[in-house]
Amino acid sequence: MTEILAVSQNNPPTAAQAKTRSGNSYSERAASAYRAGDYLESLRAAESALRADRSDIRAFFFKGKALSKLGRRAEAVSFMEMNLPRVLSANGENPELPVHTSMICDLLAVSYMELGNWERARGWAERAVEADPSNQVARYNLGVVFMKHGGPDWKYFYSMSIPHFRMVDPALLLEQRAEISDSQASVLALGRELPARLGTGPRDLENVASAILSYPRERVPEATNAYLQYFIRYVPDAVDNDEIAPPEEFVSKGWGDCDDYAAFASYIFGRAGIESETDLQYSLNGPHHMAIKFTLNGSEGIIDQNGIRY
Repeated sequence: MTEILAVSQNNPPTAAQAKTRSGNSYSERAASAYRAGDYLESLRAAESALRADRSDIRAFFFKGKALSKLGRRAEAVSFMEMNLPRVLSANGENPELPVHTSMICDLLAVSYMELGNWERARGWAERAVEADPSNQVARYNLGVVFMKHGGPDWKYFYSMSIPHFRMVDPALLLEQRAEISDSQASVLALGRELPARLGTGPRDLENVASAILSYPRERVPEATNAYLQYFIRYVPDAVDNDEIAPPEEFVSKGWGDCDDYAAFASYIFGRAGIESETDLQYSLNGPHHMAIKFTLNGSEGIIDQNGIRY
C-alpha cells in the first residue's frame, strides 16, 4: 500500500495533460508497459490515468492486472470489487462496455483462483463469459476454474470443465492473449508463420514435424510451443480416461490434454536431438499434470499446454 500512496502523492495531472504527455494517454502507457512486462510502470501509469479520469475503464483494468502481477492480488481484488459498480455505471454509454466488463470479471476470476477461493472465482468467471461470450480467454479460464477446483468433489467439477474447453478457438485465444502481452504476441507471430511452412500437403504428423524442424535447432522449442498454442485446442480427457494419444492421433484430432501435449513435444524434441524428460505432478484431490522439461544449449525449459517457460 505504501507504494500506491507514494504514487498518489504526486501532483495529479489534468485530463488534458493525461492525454497529451509523451504523445500518449496514461491509460495507453499503462497498456504498453504491461505488454512489455514492466508491471510497476503500468501500475503508475494506470494510477495517473485514474487520477485524471476515475471512469477510465481501461486504466481500471490495467491497474488490477499490474497489482496482480506484482503479487498484490488481495489488494487488486479489493480495489476492483470496491470500484467496479461505479466504473461500469460511468461507462454505460460505452459501446465496448461488454468487452471491458468481461475482461475485468475474468481478471477477478483469475485473482480469486490464485487466492484459492474457488466459489468466488467461478462466479466471476461465469459473469465474464456472460458479458462477452466471444472472450476466449474468459471461456478458457472458466474451464480452468472447474478443472482445478479440487476437494472431495473434484471429479464432478473436472467433468464440468470439458464443455467449456471444447468451445475455445485456440488461434483466437492466442490472438486475444497477444493483445496485452508482447511475449504472447511473439508466439502468435510464430504461429502465423507455420502455415507457410506446412504448405498445401496434409496436416499429418510428418508434415507438422517437418515444418517445426525446418527452424534452426535453437528455435525448435519455440516453434513447438507456437504450433501447440495456435493449432491445438486444450481439452482434458474424461476423469476415468488416462490414455495418452500417440502424436499421430493428437495432430489429426487437433485437441488433447496435458499428457498429449507432452507426448507430442517429446516426439519433436527427440527428432531434433534435444534432451528432454517428463515432469509429472500428482494431486490427491485433483487431476495430475504432465509437462516436458528440456535442456538446450545449457538452458533448461518446460513446455505444456500453458506455454513455454525458461
